[in-house]
Amino acid sequence: MINEVTLGRSPFAVRLYVHTLRWLLRVLSSVSLHLASGLALKVFLTPPRTKASRWERKFEQFGTQKFVTVGDKQLRLLTHGTGSKTALLVHGWGSRGTHLGSYAESLSEAGYRVYSLDGPAHGQSTGKCTDMMEFAQAIAAVAAHVGGVDAVVGHSFGAACTLLSIDRFGLKVKKLVLISCFADAVFITESFARFLRIGKSAVHEMRLRLERKYQNAWSWECIAPTLLIRSYDKPILLIHDQHDDEVPVQHAKILQSNNVNARLVFTQKQGHRKILRDKSGIAAAVQFLGETK
Repeated sequence: MINEVTLGRSPFAVRLYVHTLRWLLRVLSSVSLHLASGLALKVFLTPPRTKASRWERKFEQFGTQKFVTVGDKQLRLLTHGTGSKTALLVHGWGSRGTHLGSYAESLSEAGYRVYSLDGPAHGQSTGKCTDMMEFAQAIAAVAAHVGGVDAVVGHSFGAACTLLSIDRFGLKVKKLVLISCFADAVFITESFARFLRIGKSAVHEMRLRLERKYQNAWSWECIAPTLLIRSYDKPILLIHDQHDDEVPVQHAKILQSNNVNARLVFTQKQGHRKILRDKSGIAAAVQFLGETK
């Protein structure tokens, strides 16, 4: 999730786009709540596409890739390692599977066959828009496609969707590593609204519109990770940075308090994204997944 700090460091074209979007949403909100919430929802469900770094492109070359059909989308799946244990890596919003490449390297060295997923509308997978339900369903479908996985490592949006996948789509997994996970689904819509300076009425209607898309089969409150985590009865490792300015560390503490099987490891001064390369966090995850109990 982009914020004011990262916006200030963004290219001029990105800053111009954001300021124009803020102006347009403000104008539409004064004219029509329906139009404003419709545009807000379209933007909310459209992840940004970023170019792969040189390291990521090199990392891809050491693995094998395939595309898995899930619904109307083709999802790219990278595989590294040949071990008997399996792990699925699930990235966050606007990211891609290779962003967890440091985890993939360490886990494959530890004897895992590691699958790195590009979620719907992310990375090299197809699609322009997606949401938590589609993303969660994709996680379960990909895990089933490879014959099941022993562990899932998820970051941010991907961590929350993994919990949703377990709760709604029958994902079976022995251990979870949840990195920088938010505790409240409404929180991400409120963060989005604050950034684009969308009024409360428009963002509330935006949430309702997505609920209606799914025939009101769920509500934002009922898919909160803090609720979903309660029903998972296997070991969980939460990793969160003390200085995360996108998802404050309090979210991790709330998640831990809602599951007796969860332990919490902190990193320092890595923020929301650099945490994926933090050696102490990676080492903690590898050790946790290697434990027999």
